[in-house]
Amino acid sequence: MKKITIFVAVIFILFTANSCFAAYGDVSTWLSRIYAGDGGGPLGAYFDFPEDVMFDNQGNMFIADTYNNVIRKVNTNNVTSTVAGTGSFGYRDGNASSAKFGQPRGLAVSGSTVIVADTWNQKIRKISGGRVTTIVKDDLHFPKGVAIYGSTVYISDSLHGAIKKVSINGGKVTTIQKGHGLIEPEKLKVDSSGKYLYVADYKAHKIFKVTISDGNIELIAGSGESGYKEGIGAKAVFQNSAGVVIDEEQNTLFVTDGNGYTDRIRKIDLATKETSLVAWDSDMIGINYPKGVDIKGGHVYICNMGLGNIYRFNRYTGIIRDKGELIAGKDRFQNDFGSQKKSLIGWPTFPIFSKDKKYIYLAENNLIRRIKISTKKTKLITGDVVDNYVEAIGTTARFSHIGMMVLSKDGQTIYLADQWNNRIRSLNLNTLETNLISGGGDTNCSGRSCNGYKEGNKNSARFSNPIGLAISPDNKKLYVADTANERIRKVNIATGKTSLIAGSGVTGFADGIGNKAKFSRPYGLTINKAGTKLYVADSYNNRIREINLSTKRVTTLAGNNIRGYRDGYKGDASFSTPNFVIFGNDKFLYTSEAGTHNIRVIDPKNGLVKTITGTDTRGFQNGNRYHSEFNNPSGLLIRPKKGKLYVADTWNDLIRKVDISGSHQFYEKAPIVTGVLPTNHYPYSGNPSETKYLDITGYNFMSAATVYFGNYKANKTYFKNANALTAVIPFGKMPGGTYDVKVVNIDGQEYTKRGAFVIE
Repeated sequence: MKKITIFVAVIFILFTANSCFAAYGDVSTWLSRIYAGDGGGPLGAYFDFPEDVMFDNQGNMFIADTYNNVIRKVNTNNVTSTVAGTGSFGYRDGNASSAKFGQPRGLAVSGSTVIVADTWNQKIRKISGGRVTTIVKDDLHFPKGVAIYGSTVYISDSLHGAIKKVSINGGKVTTIQKGHGLIEPEKLKVDSSGKYLYVADYKAHKIFKVTISDGNIELIAGSGESGYKEGIGAKAVFQNSAGVVIDEEQNTLFVTDGNGYTDRIRKIDLATKETSLVAWDSDMIGINYPKGVDIKGGHVYICNMGLGNIYRFNRYTGIIRDKGELIAGKDRFQNDFGSQKKSLIGWPTFPIFSKDKKYIYLAENNLIRRIKISTKKTKLITGDVVDNYVEAIGTTARFSHIGMMVLSKDGQTIYLADQWNNRIRSLNLNTLETNLISGGGDTNCSGRSCNGYKEGNKNSARFSNPIGLAISPDNKKLYVADTANERIRKVNIATGKTSLIAGSGVTGFADGIGNKAKFSRPYGLTINKAGTKLYVADSYNNRIREINLSTKRVTTLAGNNIRGYRDGYKGDASFSTPNFVIFGNDKFLYTSEAGTHNIRVIDPKNGLVKTITGTDTRGFQNGNRYHSEFNNPSGLLIRPKKGKLYVADTWNDLIRKVDISGSHQFYEKAPIVTGVLPTNHYPYSGNPSETKYLDITGYNFMSAATVYFGNYKANKTYFKNANALTAVIPFGKMPGGTYDVKVVNIDGQEYTKRGAFVIE
C-alpha cells in the first residue's frame, strides 16, 4: 500500500492564499446615517416611518421610531434623545444604549417604565432603569399595540387576532379575547377605571370595546366594509382604523383612519356611538398614514407614519379641514447636505453613475438626488416626498416610488420605472424636464390588481408596478420587468410602443419561449454588453433567469425552488428573494437579496454563485464580510477596476461600499480531507454490484458534498457534519490499486488527498 503524506506546508498555503484577500467583501458606510437629530429640538429630528406616540405624566413625548429601530423621546425642554436602541435591526436585551429592536410599532408608558411592542421580533420589551428586558418571548404574532394599567400590560396580538395580558414583570400570558369580530387589532387603550379596553381593528375596519374581566366584546362603530362614511355604530364605515385614544373629559374616542391618499382623524361619541370628522388631508401634508394617537392638554397628537412626523390638532374644534401643527420630525427626503458628516438620505432604492463617473444619481423614495462622488455633496434634482404623477421640470415633477434607472449612451437622459404610477418615464439631465415614454392608467397604485396588462403605444400601453429596466446598446429600446404582470417587455423609446418578450402573465415557474415562460414577481433586470441576453432577478421563484433576445427563450441560470442560502453551480445554488441584478463591466452579474440581506456574484458562463458579503442576518454592521449586515439591500453600482461596489441599503437609509478588490472569493472555506476509514480493502469478490461504506474525515465539508475515488463517483454521500462524511462506493466495479480521494463541496470547491485508499 502506497502512503501519501499531506504536508503542513500545503495546508498553510491554502489558508494563507485565502487570507491574502483580507479586504475582499469588507463593508463600510459611504454616505448617510441610520438616524439623526438627537440633542436638538424635535423639529430637527429625523424619524423613519414611526408608528406610535405616547406621553408620560410629566409631559415627555415618546415615539416608536419604527424603521429606525429605536425608541425616541422629546422631553419637556424640547430636547430629542434616544431612549433605547442602536438603530440596527435585531434583538438584544441589556443596556438601553446597546439594545436592538425589530421595527417597534407600539408604546405604553407608566411612570419611568416604557413598554414596547417589538413587532418583527414578536416580543414585548420593557425599558426601565436604563435597561431593556423581554417580558413576553413566545406565542405572539406581530404585536402592534400595548397599554398599561397598574401592573398589567395589555397586548394587541395582531396577526393572531387576539387581545392578551401579562404582568409588567413578565410571566404567564393570558388571552382576554380572540375572534368575535377581531381580525387584526392594532392600537388599544385602557380607560381610567381599568375595566375596559378600546381597540382599533385595522383589518375588520371596526372599533371595539372589550371588558377586561370577562372578555365581553362590544362593537362601538364600523360596518366591516372598507371605505368612509360617518354614521352611528355599525352604520359608520372606516377604511384602515389604526390608532385610538380615549378622551374621558368629552366621553369620546379619537381614531386615526385612511389609506395614505385621503387620511382622517375621526371622533366617536361613546354615549351615542355617532362618528364625526375632526380633520382630513388628501394632499399628504398634515396627515399621511396616521397610526398612533394620544392626548395632551388641548391637543390630539398624531403619529404620521407616511410623513415621518408628529402633528397635533385642536382637541375641541368641530368638523374642520384642520391641517394641524407640526410638532416633531424633519422631512428627511427633502434635504440637501454639504458633507458626509451631515448627510442623511431616506430609503435609497437605486443608484447609477453619470457618464463621466463624477456623480451618482440616486433614486430615493419618490425623488432623484445627485451626489458628487469627490465631496459627497447631495442635491435634489427632481421629485417630491408626496406621491403623484406629474410631468414637469425639476422638483415640480412627481413620482410614485422609483424603481430601476438607466442612463442613455450620451449621458443626457435617465430612463426610469415609475413603479406605482405604472409608467416608464425619462428625465432630461440638462433641462430636468420629465416626459412619458410609455404607459397610462392608474396612478399611485401599488397592488397587484393595478392597471392591468395591455400592449400598445405610448399612452395606451398598460403596465402594473414595473420595476426592472435595461437599455439596449443601440439606445433605441428599453426592456422592462413588468413585475405585477409577471412579464418581461420591450419598449421602443421613440414611439413608446410595447411588445412582449417573455412571460405568460400567470404566476409560476416555467422555462420556455416567449409566453410559454412563467415568472413570479420578476424584479431587477440587466442586459449584457452585446445586447443579446437579459438577466432577470425572478424574486419569488428565487432564481436568476436568462433570456436570449434573438429567440426569446427563457432558461434558469442559477437557483432552485428552495428558498434559502447556498453558494454553488446553477441549480445547486439557492437564493432568497433576489432583488436587483446588474452586469458589471467585469462580465459578472451582481445581485442583492431581500431574504438573506446578502450580496452575491454570479458567473454567467457557468452559473457559479458566490457570496460577496453578508451574514444572512438583517441589521447594520460594517467590517469583515463574515460579520457585515444589511437591511433590505436594493440597487447596486459597480466599479470593478477600482474594486468598489456601492449598495443602496434601503431600510438602513445608507449607501454602503463593499471592497471587491481582486478576484471573487469563495465565502466558505474549501474542504480538506485528512483520512479514509478503512484505508484499504481486499479486492472485490467478483460481484460487480458490491458496495462498501467508507468514512471520510476532514474539515469544512458541506451538505450535498460529493466524493470521488479516482474516476469513480460514490453512489451516495451522506453528510454527518462539517468533519465527517460517509461514502458508498461502487466497490465491485473498482480494480485493485491506489486511489486518490476527492471531496467536492456544493459550491464547487474541492480537495484531493493523494493515495488515501487502497484496494490490495
